[in-house]
Parts: sequence; structure tokens; C-alpha cells
Amino acid sequence: MNGSRDNKFTSTSSYLQSPAVHQTITEVINAAHNSKSDDTLRADVVLIVDDIIYNLEILFVTLQSVGFTVLVAQDGVSALAKAEYAEPDIILLDILMPGMDGFEVCRKLKGNRKTKDIPILFMTALDNTENILKGFELGGVDYITKPIEQGEVIARLKTHLTLRRMREHLQAQNEQLEQEIRIRQQTETQLERSQQLLQQANQELEQKIAERTAELVYTNNQLKKINADLVCSNQELEKFAYVVSHDLQAPLRSIKMFAELLAQEYRDKLNKRFTCLLPRWKKRTDLDICRSSRRN
Repeated sequence: MNGSRDNKFTSTSSYLQSPAVHQTITEVINAAHNSKSDDTLRADVVLIVDDIIYNLEILFVTLQSVGFTVLVAQDGVSALAKAEYAEPDIILLDILMPGMDGFEVCRKLKGNRKTKDIPILFMTALDNTENILKGFELGGVDYITKPIEQGEVIARLKTHLTLRRMREHLQAQNEQLEQEIRIRQQTETQLERSQQLLQQANQELEQKIAERTAELVYTNNQLKKINADLVCSNQELEKFAYVVSHDLQAPLRSIKMFAELLAQEYRDKLNKRFTCLLPRWKKRTDLDICRSSRRN
């Protein structure tokens, strides 16, 4: 702490001379901030609320001696302010106080978002069941009966601090688990959506394949039909060619035979006549050539 605190908590004697009930809000904030600078090494912070200075002195010395960081308040208003700003790990709260009693302080602490999870141990000389039940109904976690036994107070504080850490650890695990569940649900939703899209794409692909297959089957059938028609046409053409060839061969042979006979019979006669006509034809041709030259 800085020098402005007048070294109020440097020793038990100085504390008794200048009671911790005079802590200012700034000192409370600094104490809580310094104690919470490293959660792995920091001391647990205890807020003691009691209107009797003697009780505060005894508890302050006792708890500070075993390593607690101690904050004190002598009335309900101061307790609420220090609890909200310092956010101690646990609170020792006296029930019977002037003005705002411990039950009312507890009710207000549990109604504040910043202080609602702080464990509250009631301190009281009242031992009737009605008061005990009322304290538990308001959110208290335990009772310490006055006069205070130092060992009992330390044991109960440590027990409830351990329970709080376990509860916070469990809560953190639950939050992490819930986060993992949300992530998994989102992943499953995305996976389901992807599967739906994939299924839709597969259906569309299968439909296109079926349509294309039907087209290919139809085209193949048409080709088979055309091929069959071509085979049939070729067969008919071959048959026709054979018939034509066969039917024409006999007349052609007859024509050839008669032509050969005629040639043999008239060859000599034609040759003689052609020989007689050749000089005349030659003379006629020469005469035509001469006339043509004269005209030119």
C-alpha cells in the first residue's frame, strides 16, 4: 500500500491504536487490487462486518496471521460499498448491528450482480432455528456462533473458500462444456446442411445421368434401326445387281454372237467397197480444200 494509508496494518499494535474500521474506500480498492494481482499467488480476501470494534480486532489479527488479506466494515452501508469495490473472496457478517442488520446487508449483497456469488458466513449469538433458517434462505452458506473460536473460524473460512473454488472450477468446466456443445451443435447443423446440399446435388446429378442415359439409349436404338435399314438396303441392292447382271448377260452374249457373225459375213464386202470409195473420197476432200483457199 502507499504512504497515504498511514501504515495502519503494518502490525497488531498499530492496528489496535488505529482500528481497521477506519479504512477508506481507496484503501479497500488498493488492498483488493494488490491482493488480486496474481490469482495463483494472492492471499484470499476476507471482509469482516461487525459493529463491535473488539470483535474486529480479534478477527483481523487472527486471520491476517494465517495469511488472509483482511478488510473490515463497522456498519451495513460501509460493508456494501467495500464489498462492491473490493469483491472479497468471502464475507464474515454479523447479524445484530444498528441501522441495517446482517440479514438486510445479505439481501442487498445477493441482489448485486458483482457480489451475489460471494459466500457469506453469519456471525451471531442467536442460536434459534428461525434466525438460522432465515440466514440460509437469504443466501448465507454457514453460521459461526459467538463467542468466536479462532480455530473454528479459520477452518470454516478455508472450507467454504475451497468449496467456492471447486464451484467456480465446476462452473468454468460447465461453461466450457456448454461452449463445446454449442460449437458441436453448430458443426452438426452445418454438417447436416452440407449433407442436405450434397444429397440434393446427388439427386440432380442422378436425374441428369438418367436423362442422358435415356437420350443415349434412344439414339443408340435409332442408330441400330438405321443400320438395320442400311443392311437391308445393301442386301436388296446386291440382289438387284445380281439380277440385273444375270438378266443382261444372256442378251449381251446373243448380241455379241450376232455381231461377230455379221462381222465375219460382211467384213470382206465392206473392205472391198471401202477400198473403191477411198480414192473418190480423197479427191473430193482435196477439191474442198482448194476451194476454201481461193475464198480466203
